[in-house]
Amino acid sequence: FHVFEPLKTDADVDAPELQQAIDRLQPIFGLVHGDPGAPQSLSTLGELARVGSTYLVGGIASGERGAPQIADRVVDGGLSGVLFDAKTAVQVGITQACTPVGPVHRVTEGREGIVSTLDDRPALEVLKEELNSDGSENSIASGRYHVALMIPGSDTGDFVVRNLLGVDPHNHMIAISGDVQAGDAVRFVRRDGAAAEEDLRRMLTDVQKRLPGKPRGALYCSCVARGPHLFGTESREMMIIRDELGDLPLTGFYGNGEVCNDRFYGYTGVLTLFV
Repeated sequence: FHVFEPLKTDADVDAPELQQAIDRLQPIFGLVHGDPGAPQSLSTLGELARVGSTYLVGGIASGERGAPQIADRVVDGGLSGVLFDAKTAVQVGITQACTPVGPVHRVTEGREGIVSTLDDRPALEVLKEELNSDGSENSIASGRYHVALMIPGSDTGDFVVRNLLGVDPHNHMIAISGDVQAGDAVRFVRRDGAAAEEDLRRMLTDVQKRLPGKPRGALYCSCVARGPHLFGTESREMMIIRDELGDLPLTGFYGNGEVCNDRFYGYTGVLTLFV
């Protein structure tokens, strides 16, 4: 394995020491931690996954007093982690905490984090319509509604969740914490504890089907908005994993965002089983 210190720009991925490690290990799996104050981490994540042809898991650091990372020593900024050689066999599953409240829409006018129209209709009008049909007493300001950005080419309807930051009632626009452009596919979703538990069990059943035998250990990266905030008790997710997989060594952390493959997610749980 190879531990690498924070990569703060895409160019850092080409550093001789890291490239030598990639050539030596031929890694297929890596664990990474990102700094929440480093917006370049998203681009760097994709570059690292591409250059190393590596499947990455991990998360964005979270803490009450800063967001330090450990890479043989205490570091901060950028994206750090560890790459494992090709002999390290894993199975990975991801579970969502949000359930759709309406159909998939096409952004017909939008830029960066501002969505003006969906399917040639005012975006705010579409949002209000779907909240009403959802039959929920929660308002836009409740923080339970979000925007899912559909992943192009996914045959499972996979999506990444981004926060709904605000609305402009005068211009009927909405603002989200993610980059959107005309032509992107999106849908509105609601964070829901019951749906999250159901999807967690679905993911565990699916990953078990892919196991060649009993896993030797596990790593679970969960969103800070899950845990007691979603399930009511801090250990609920761990209890569900134990119910489905039995006793096994497991460690992990809560993050400000989760990494699965070459993307940053939100409100998810990413489980890695070492086989």
